[in-house]
Amino acid sequence: GKKVIIDPKGTNWEKYRSATIITPNLKELSAVSGVDVRNEDKEIHSAADRILKEYNLTSLLVTRSEKGMSYIAPDASQDIPTEAREVYDVSGAGDTVVATLAAALAAGIPIADAIYLANKAAGIVVGKIGTSATGAVGVVFSFMAIIQACGFFFGHGSGNYMSRKLGEQKTEEASVMASTGFFSSFAVGVIIGVLGLIFISPLSKLLGSTDTILPYTKQYLFYILCGTPFMMSSLVLNNQLRFQGSAVNGMIGVAAGGVLNILLDPIFIFVFKMGVGGAGCATMLSQA
Repeated sequence: GKKVIIDPKGTNWEKYRSATIITPNLKELSAVSGVDVRNEDKEIHSAADRILKEYNLTSLLVTRSEKGMSYIAPDASQDIPTEAREVYDVSGAGDTVVATLAAALAAGIPIADAIYLANKAAGIVVGKIGTSATGAVGVVFSFMAIIQACGFFFGHGSGNYMSRKLGEQKTEEASVMASTGFFSSFAVGVIIGVLGLIFISPLSKLLGSTDTILPYTKQYLFYILCGTPFMMSSLVLNNQLRFQGSAVNGMIGVAAGGVLNILLDPIFIFVFKMGVGGAGCATMLSQA
């Protein structure tokens, strides 16, 4: 007969009766069993056995993030460790498992081999930086816009004053304002950075992070907060250069930062294996 593979939603599994394989993750398994199931072999097998009997199911394939997956059937059970050397992001692993299983079973591959292939595929997916990591970068970008706004605030204010004083040949007053703008922005950056590090979790959620991407948001945001004083004061210097008539030098500074960021990203992410934190560190160093 036809083989039915289901990625379950909700806690009413009556509609899934007699399905061939259901592929819940740990959270979905806990929800339908009514028990907080920890990521341990014994607890997963116990919960799965109860669900199999209650809903007359053929088998469950529980995806377990960094611990791989567990196949539980009335006549056979197996725990399969992840194939990923290093887990970066577990988002999308469940969809990959379902798709690979369906393709393998449709091709007539035995279920044991199909599960092996699905685990291999999921290992490739979680070993790459995925949607959660890129989502975290997008969330933190709004905070970087605040840093930029503060840098422009001090840069435009001091730069305008400097431009007028230089036109009046009052270089000493222009020099004092240059220092005032730079050190004021640095001081404000220190305050913002320290407060942000203290309240990094609520700040991440305020910026729009969900619970799923919160760990990645905090990793990326940590480095941005550490570099806030330097990034902010760098923007001030760039604007001061422009107001002095050195727009080309300002442009070179911005372009150099962008190129440096592109070069440092793969080094920190893949060579140093820092993941999304590496992207944050690269951004901090290139923009400071």
